[in-house]
Amino acid sequence: MKRLKKFLAIITILTITSVSICGCAVSNKEEESFFYTTNPTEMISGEQQEVVEEKVTVPKYVFLFIGDGMGYPQLQTTCYSLGEDEKMPFMTFPFVGNMTTHNSESTITDSASAITAMLTGHKTSHGTLNMNEKGTKSYKTIAEYLRDELNYKIGVITTASLNHATPAGTYAHQNSRKNYYQIGKNLISSNFDFFAGGGFTDSKGKNGGNTSLYTLAKSKGYTIVKRTKQYEQLNSDTGKVIMLSENRVDEEYMPYDMDLEDDEWTLSDYVSKGIEMLDNENGFFMLVEGAKIDLCNHENDAATMIRETMALSDSVNKAIEFYNEHPDETLIIVTADHESGGLTVGYSLTKYETDLDVLLKQKISFSKFKTDYLERYKKGNITFEDILKDIKENYGFTPDEDETEQLKRAYIRSLQVGAMPSSELTKQEYINYGTYEPFSIVLSRIMNHRAGVDYTTYSHTGMPVPVYALGVGAEKFSGSYDNTDIFVKLCEIMELK
Repeated sequence: MKRLKKFLAIITILTITSVSICGCAVSNKEEESFFYTTNPTEMISGEQQEVVEEKVTVPKYVFLFIGDGMGYPQLQTTCYSLGEDEKMPFMTFPFVGNMTTHNSESTITDSASAITAMLTGHKTSHGTLNMNEKGTKSYKTIAEYLRDELNYKIGVITTASLNHATPAGTYAHQNSRKNYYQIGKNLISSNFDFFAGGGFTDSKGKNGGNTSLYTLAKSKGYTIVKRTKQYEQLNSDTGKVIMLSENRVDEEYMPYDMDLEDDEWTLSDYVSKGIEMLDNENGFFMLVEGAKIDLCNHENDAATMIRETMALSDSVNKAIEFYNEHPDETLIIVTADHESGGLTVGYSLTKYETDLDVLLKQKISFSKFKTDYLERYKKGNITFEDILKDIKENYGFTPDEDETEQLKRAYIRSLQVGAMPSSELTKQEYINYGTYEPFSIVLSRIMNHRAGVDYTTYSHTGMPVPVYALGVGAEKFSGSYDNTDIFVKLCEIMELK
């Protein structure tokens, strides 16, 4: 909660005029008004802006922030939870776009085909990374172009595993995002300079019989750092580095921000270190992914989604601080690959009322409640009254009679069958629980409904997503366009042929 209070304090003092979250572009008059100087709350005139712009050619420092699954609903829900008129700092950037996300086979994309479109300019099929649908042709990524043609250093930071779809979109060329071991080998051969966040999924291959990816990375000159105490010893002279979150969960992901211990590094800490590590005379490109925004949307956990979105915003603030020191050399882009969960502010039984403070009372994520509490419940020797006490402690409410009955039914199902693949579920069972633990899903659903928000799916949606841009060439990101245009616009700005 210390991080939350600190963030709220920062938000409270912001006095920047804000850009509407639903807007596609700002007017010419507004473009003249918005321009960051040495302080994010200060602006300079359009005349001064033109003087600065005359000095600018190609940005030396490029930040691309991707909130995985972070659509308009996620941003607006987060803002409403902070206060009716509040916005996260990046939402006040002077140039705002609206981006479609479909892939080559569906109006609803997955992360692999989405990042392929954004970083190569090519549409492809579900699960494909930087290749055509048949897997017969590879596409070069913007990160690879910047490495090869401009000699930029490249950094990739994610709260997911390093060989997961979105970070892999900078360097991998695979016909399946599930080829984790081969993707990891692509990471090593990329010769990119800085990786940070999670570890490697399937580090020894699916069957565990291959040489560890960590061993292979070391053999190719990467320094592997797994302990927080070692992080501060690294600097731009260290060479190629892979920094791993000391406490990794699930498939080698970082923990959710709300589950981090006070001494554990946050996403923004890794961004700060990445800036230090990538410092060089030629320039750098940094991709930063708030990966677990997507996961908690899949799990329909709105409270955790808010914290993950705020954590991404905190990391963008580090780039803004850097921009304020290098305003005529820096470009910052903040966007998403798709929306997840079909989140909406509004629920049938709460009608025109919301109470988003309900969500801020949740202390741990859906995932941590499952591992720390539900797994213990399954071992027995616990009463339902004890469970209700745990709910009160971690979620901040006592279920009413109807909610208690919902939880009891879900609890029985969790004890009997637990989470199940969709192929083994009836349609109604899937609607009720998805492929997740029934008890945890119902608990999150009750929280959402109490707050007056709701989800429509456990998957992605085909809704467009916002794009926010600041700095050199940022004006190109105004308007409505497709995700393939991110690559096109970056190539134009970077003068790549």
